[in-house]
Amino acid sequence: MPQMMPLNWNLFFIFFNMIYLMFMIMMFFNFSPKMKFKNNKIKYDNKSIFNFWPLY
Repeated sequence: MPQMMPLNWNLFFIFFNMIYLMFMIMMFFNFSPKMKFKNNKIKYDNKSIFNFWPLY
């Protein structure tokens, strides 16, 4: 794609549909962890992202 391509309706449509489809896929997959912190002996570190993997 050229560096200074003018913004036409076709390009606008394509990019916005890609973004919208990604957003709808994210909403469909719903990356929210379902965690059970009951009667555990593990002390979770609140600065580590690896404690927050989705546990289904």
